[in-house]
Amino acid sequence: MAFIDTKAAQTNGLTRFLAESFDRVKEAYDRRQTYLATRRELTMLTDRELADIGVARANIDDIARKAA
Repeated sequence: MAFIDTKAAQTNGLTRFLAESFDRVKEAYDRRQTYLATRRELTMLTDRELADIGVARANIDDIARKAA
């Protein structure tokens, strides 16, 4: 006869859910930090430096989003 501990199964499910939720929040936080760092670095460049690397100042946000 099989015995299933439903309380343990619920706890494991809740633990897994919380861990996965935390992982998603951490990934979003890391992406945001990458976006902000990329944007900050690019906005500090002069127009001449941006032109040298083929980036228009108007495209900085798009590039930063893709980097994240």
